[in-house]
Amino acid sequence: MNPNNTAEIIYLKPEFAVKEKRRVAMTTECSHKIGLVLHVDDALAETHRNHIEVALESEQGVSSAHFTERRPHLMVVEYDPDVTSSVHILKKVTGHRVRAELIGPI
Repeated sequence: MNPNNTAEIIYLKPEFAVKEKRRVAMTTECSHKIGLVLHVDDALAETHRNHIEVALESEQGVSSAHFTERRPHLMVVEYDPDVTSSVHILKKVTGHRVRAELIGPI
């Protein structure tokens, strides 16, 4: 934090990172979203993929979840690490009887 009470905030998006300076109040709360990529080993039907997406998006702390169009074995999930974890998200996916692993953040 600098003397002007401004902070540099970086938003991670799959395409690029956006930097922004904004005036912020001093707080101890830290709420931010990060992107995560999961690799699903099984070939899934579109209805099964949609079911997993809907189930993940209903989880607290998950703001979006979708399989990529060109690579349907990859899933991108945006979540708040202050509310949930990548391990919890992976457990939710594997709970749908699919084999999957974490690849890493975006």
